[in-house]
Amino acid sequence: MLYLVLLLTLCVYSQPPQKPKPTPKQPAAEQPAAQAGPQNVHPHTAQREASKVKSSTNFALREVRFFHTHFKEEMFVAQREIDAANKKRDEGLQRVISVVGDVVTGKQKEMNNLPLTAPKSSQPQLKPIIEAFTKNVQIEKQQRIKALETKMNAIKQKVGTLEAQLKKIGDEEQKSFDLAVKTISEMGSSARTSLKEGEQTPLHKVDMKSVNDQTSQAEGEIKLTYREEQHKSRKQAKKIKREAKVLKALAITDFTQFKTDLSNKIRSMFVDSKAKANKMITDALEKAQAEKDAKAEKEEKAAQKAATVQTRPASPTTQPQQVTKPQSPKKF
Repeated sequence: MLYLVLLLTLCVYSQPPQKPKPTPKQPAAEQPAAQAGPQNVHPHTAQREASKVKSSTNFALREVRFFHTHFKEEMFVAQREIDAANKKRDEGLQRVISVVGDVVTGKQKEMNNLPLTAPKSSQPQLKPIIEAFTKNVQIEKQQRIKALETKMNAIKQKVGTLEAQLKKIGDEEQKSFDLAVKTISEMGSSARTSLKEGEQTPLHKVDMKSVNDQTSQAEGEIKLTYREEQHKSRKQAKKIKREAKVLKALAITDFTQFKTDLSNKIRSMFVDSKAKANKMITDALEKAQAEKDAKAEKEEKAAQKAATVQTRPASPTTQPQQVTKPQSPKKF
């Protein structure tokens, strides 16, 4: 729309004003006596009008550049939000994976240290529990990371779409700006050329003033048309900026949820596995203590029995009989 308006305006207003056609000479007798020959416009008049045209052109260009600068600022802010969303997505993903990895490492270390305080008899039974915990934690971690990466890829695609839209808007606005500047500049240059030529032609002052008025009006229309297009482009850039902020906030929410849920899940799995291991260790310790107590009790009973035998008094039936020596017959 802007291109069509600018091109039509340029075609209409860039043409120098038509010089008045000289009237055919009439015989001297037929010419009115009071009619005087056409007079050339004073050079200062043309210069003043040309100066007005130049001022009008410069003012229009300043306003167009001012509008363009505002759009570029909005573009910059929108692009900054897009870059922030991309950075948060990439860095946040690596960070939460690292944080969860530290949680896994800590809990795995605690599980691996359980056999150090367990009796040797229970260590073979602890190994399957530790291995199952390690396997289940890794499966849970990989599944959740994969789900998070899927979410981040979706956000990445949306951010990429926003960036492509912003670039397209910027390119179109730049073309509109360049065309507006070119059209206004050429229009002003053409008007000043016509006014300069008017110094040597019988161009009336009122015609010169109309050149300035027409040029100012055309430049104003171009400026207004560009302003309307630029305003639409700024609104689109602002919308992209807001959507980029939403995507960045969504990524932060997903990271926080991922870290919280997975950390809690790992801790829950650790508590369950540790409870099983502790029960096994407790049972083994109780069994070992029971065996130790039984052995000690048996030894104590044996010792008591031995002590009782040693301290018991000898029975009469058990005393050794004295052997009497046979007497020899007496001699008379």
